Amino acid sequence: MTPELFWLTLTALLAGSLWIPFIVGVNATPARAVVGDLSRPPDLGQMPAWVHRAHRAHLNLVEQFLPFAVVVLVAHMAGVSTPVTVWATALFFWLRLAHAAGMISGAARLPVRPLIFTAGWLCILAVGGAVLAGPHGPRCQPVALPPPPGLTASRRWAGRGSAATVPQADATAPPPGAQRAPPRCQGNAGAASTLRSSAG
Repeated sequence: MTPELFWLTLTALLAGSLWIPFIVGVNATPARAVVGDLSRPPDLGQMPAWVHRAHRAHLNLVEQFLPFAVVVLVAHMAGVSTPVTVWATALFFWLRLAHAAGMISGAARLPVRPLIFTAGWLCILAVGGAVLAGPHGPRCQPVALPPPPGLTASRRWAGRGSAATVPQADATAPPPGAQRAPPRCQGNAGAASTLRSSAG
């Protein structure tokens, strides 16, 4: 697992667990703020302030997590991994954790919360910029096949008192049923990988 995917996983776990404070607050709120049959969402204005903030913290993280996850996954598929992408993904997680804790507790007030959100947006731009600035896609180069064994440039045979020349076989085309040599791909990180393919 790359560092970028590690921080993406932690951020996903944070986003997937941030509903818990809000639900705890809803269940701890007096019944006057919640409709008995739960036919509509509870009135956040009738709940304690921290419950309302927990709801907003969850929505805020979900709003920013989607573009963050997309650029990190695109960078991984493109083979882009630089110190910028590593630091940006790590910083994004810690910023979002600080935003959630500060917003729910009420410790992060204006203008701290907007500044944290903006810093997270800059992290997304940093990863996306690294993807756009790097090479696009794997670089594949086919590997030349050696001539099939037993074939030579020409073979002479005698027949009816004269010599004839058998045309040279195409050395680049494998015989029927033979396995083709896989192309070697060079990723952006400089590591060579082999794509496996077989002739039909």
